[in-house]
Amino acid sequence: MGTRETPMKIEQPPAAAKSGIDRQRAAHSGDSSPASPVKRRPEICGKAMTARRSSLCAVFGTFLGASFSATAADPSVSLQVKTLQPVVLGSTADPASKPLAAIWEDKLGEIRARLAGKSPTFFSASFDNGDATIIISVSVDDPACENLSGALGRPTTGSACPMRVARLRGGEVLILATNDHFVLPIPIATSGAGASPSPNNSATIMFDPSARSLGISERIDGEAADAVNPNPILLKY
Repeated sequence: MGTRETPMKIEQPPAAAKSGIDRQRAAHSGDSSPASPVKRRPEICGKAMTARRSSLCAVFGTFLGASFSATAADPSVSLQVKTLQPVVLGSTADPASKPLAAIWEDKLGEIRARLAGKSPTFFSASFDNGDATIIISVSVDDPACENLSGALGRPTTGSACPMRVARLRGGEVLILATNDHFVLPIPIATSGAGASPSPNNSATIMFDPSARSLGISERIDGEAADAVNPNPILLKY
């Protein structure tokens, strides 16, 4: 289900003082770019539904919750703020039943092969947008994901990984923006397993429905790191 995105230029805000991670981030060219909307699951909830599609509609309805109701949130409501949280996607998760599997369907085979059957993890957050839901997700087990410890010459939770923003509406999945080098903290527990975000390592996402944008605020290794992803993610829909 490979997709082709058409990156657009995004205005840079005034430069701020850069930390070591900030300078490493500047070496990457993967600014979050609006993409021509790409339908992942077209007309899943159309009139002529198969049993498979009917099941998917039920799953998406549960995932979106009140987004499909007659009292869905007005897109003009104030800023919504959430922290990216780790979500484990079952090793056999089907794109027809799991939104994240649909968003990353073209990459799942490669990721699963790298993990030798283990379940991949994504850092994700979702936001209400009228009759739709906006999902941002980062593929932290992707082969292209790069820990920045080597580049910085010291241990760090900071990594640069592929990111996608999608809109779910009426059983359809549309990719709105991508970034192959989205920098975020990936905390690791002393056991070596992934850890939940903490005050010292977190990526907070702010969805502005009126501006159709996602702002990003981060702390990496206990330091403010907003400059690693300085541009808001502009959503084309």
